[in-house]
Amino acid sequence: MLITNQVERAKSPLRLGARLVVELLERNVAEDDFPYFSVSQKRDAKDLALLQRFLTDMQKSVKGSPYVKASIKSLVHQKYGGPGRFPLSRMDLGAINLVDSMFDEMLEKGRFDSEAWELIAKTKIPVLKLIVQDLSFLFMPKNVARKFVNSITLALISSASGVDDPDRAEIGKFIDKIVHQYDVDVSIVNIVCIDAQSWFAGNQQRLSKVQDKIVRSESSKNKKVVAEPRVVDLLNKHFAGTEQPELMHDFISGAWREVLRAISIEDGEGGSRWKRAAGMTESMATFYRECGEQEGQAKYQRFLPTMLKTVRMLIGDTLKNGSVEDAVEPFELIASALVAGAVPGAVLFDSLLVENKEVEVYERKTEQIDAGSALDAMSVGDWVRIKTSRSTIEACKLTVKSSDESPWIFVNQSGKKIAKKTREELDVGLKNGTLHLIGKGVWVDDFLSHRFDELNAANKIALPPQMALEPKREKIERSENSDNLVDAKSAGFELVREEEQASSFHSGKSAFVPRTADILLGSELSLEPPSVEEGVVVVSDDDVEVAPLPTLTEEELDAAARAVLNLQVSGWVMVAAGALGVDPANEVKLKLAVIVKGGTKYIFVNRLGIKQLEIDKHEFSKSIAMGDISIVDNGVQFSSALEKVVRNIQKEHR
Repeated sequence: MLITNQVERAKSPLRLGARLVVELLERNVAEDDFPYFSVSQKRDAKDLALLQRFLTDMQKSVKGSPYVKASIKSLVHQKYGGPGRFPLSRMDLGAINLVDSMFDEMLEKGRFDSEAWELIAKTKIPVLKLIVQDLSFLFMPKNVARKFVNSITLALISSASGVDDPDRAEIGKFIDKIVHQYDVDVSIVNIVCIDAQSWFAGNQQRLSKVQDKIVRSESSKNKKVVAEPRVVDLLNKHFAGTEQPELMHDFISGAWREVLRAISIEDGEGGSRWKRAAGMTESMATFYRECGEQEGQAKYQRFLPTMLKTVRMLIGDTLKNGSVEDAVEPFELIASALVAGAVPGAVLFDSLLVENKEVEVYERKTEQIDAGSALDAMSVGDWVRIKTSRSTIEACKLTVKSSDESPWIFVNQSGKKIAKKTREELDVGLKNGTLHLIGKGVWVDDFLSHRFDELNAANKIALPPQMALEPKREKIERSENSDNLVDAKSAGFELVREEEQASSFHSGKSAFVPRTADILLGSELSLEPPSVEEGVVVVSDDDVEVAPLPTLTEEELDAAARAVLNLQVSGWVMVAAGALGVDPANEVKLKLAVIVKGGTKYIFVNRLGIKQLEIDKHEFSKSIAMGDISIVDNGVQFSSALEKVVRNIQKEHR
């Protein structure tokens, strides 16, 4: 179970009934559709089976990818079009329009090359079949097939790495399995999608490794910016304006300054080594002056062995090149001479200046930046589409977002290329079209969330007069909790294919379909027009259905078990919102910290190393198959940061 300290929400998500789901799908049917289809208000088993067989035949028999140029609706019209032909339920016609609109929007956003779009377009009919059979694709972001479509669209934005791009070839294999093996058994799609999820997680390892290196490097640079002034301030405080033997002067401004800089970067001013080194620096500054007196000479004579030991230890901890003895020798020689009574000549120690060894020059742009630029809303982890100087396309992930004039750093999907762009350069890229913002790269989720937002807005205003060909539909009164369901994060695109323009096929408004029961998959669903009072009817409790948990096949569980076996300690998973006790509004990312009891139990921690989830292997596999847990990174290395966490957890299980 998930360990959480969150207070239970006072408002629970809105539970939606079958009638509302039908209304949402039917909103995707436009008035222009009715002359071209025999639209039925009933959806019986025979009609559903006929549609499934037709879609399956079209999915397998058509060579190549005609869907690139033709909408599904225009293909379905060949069999279902015209009066007196096979009836098509209004709900299914709405699903067809919804899928066409969704893929149109993905094409517009991704601007894929022809090969990539053909791969994506092959999933159009399978996605439609899934929606017809399993409405969870529409209202459950954790649906494994929905995650698969999100993953392949993001992966295929980048140009192919060559004639035989291995990643595209592997994605093509997953898609072909679905196209050739999926008839009516949804579990076949789920198995392929679970295997693909594990493969994508393996690819994520490379990207994560590069991202970690970049973050560490940038963190080190940021520390250096602060570390050097701290060292200079310390040395100037004690040495500037004093007279020092030449050997002492050279040691302090050379080797000892490097020691202080390294400790300052690694420990900061609060570290024990820094405090020890700072105290040693103060003693070195007074060494020459106090040894000029007998009392001071005696004091430093007693203190010298400890002083040399400490200096040698600190140099040994931080020295990168050369030997410790060579580095310590100048200080040891002058210190030994001073305590022996020698009076060497001295030089004035001038104030030190801050060194900037890492100088990066950026071209300054004079163009004004839009205050409300979309760049400001970007966060680490967001994706962009970059057109390179070679006219290739790279999808890159934002790894470092700088708040000053330093460049933002992006890493491409393979982890092999890095782009550094200043804030000004990014703004210019947005304006000239060489840069496009992708966001989180979950376009199916974005599309459906936007459609839900449209529906939510429509339900808050008076409905327009119903069309003559439409039966009167009830308007569902929204619960005050409905605002908790989805926040619209992206604007939609109004797209119409050229072929549809020629046939006057225009899709209507689309809507996101929330969770509902599998009641729509029964033998018949007959809808009686309800009584309407000012266009608003409150749904009764009888209309509210709770979707039963789907039955998992052995093959689905086996695929999930394979994914679990590929997950290593330090790998990452995503727990879906509302699953395993997670906040209904937010998903949670967790790291695998420990596998205990012979691999039968898995323990996950959050980014702070706090234990969050303990789950046995069977439940873990089941959660993956259900979509409650997704593996996002298989893990490649055991993080040293986990060692203490692991030791504590292991003690709990002894």
